[in-house]
Amino acid sequence: MWQGVTCVGYTDLPSRLPTQSSTLYSNNISKFLLSMGPFTGHKEQFYIDHKDEAVRGALVLDNGEMMWPAPPPKVGHRTKCRAATAAESKESSAL
Repeated sequence: MWQGVTCVGYTDLPSRLPTQSSTLYSNNISKFLLSMGPFTGHKEQFYIDHKDEAVRGALVLDNGEMMWPAPPPKVGHRTKCRAATAAESKESSAL
């Protein structure tokens, strides 16, 4: 208790953090690897989705062909419009 406030929680939090962070990191890595390409429906076959930007950025070699560096991400029309609108609003607010 400190100044009338009771804190409820783990008293050994620093000793719990490495386990928690390792679990979260391993979960992220396994989910990323599973999302790299959907199973084709046949046993022992795996398809790598080259259209996924995250997957494409992680590929270095594919069937002996150098895939790195990945091509820059494509910017859609909507993103360009939003960027232009944001730039125009900054200019008008500066005036």
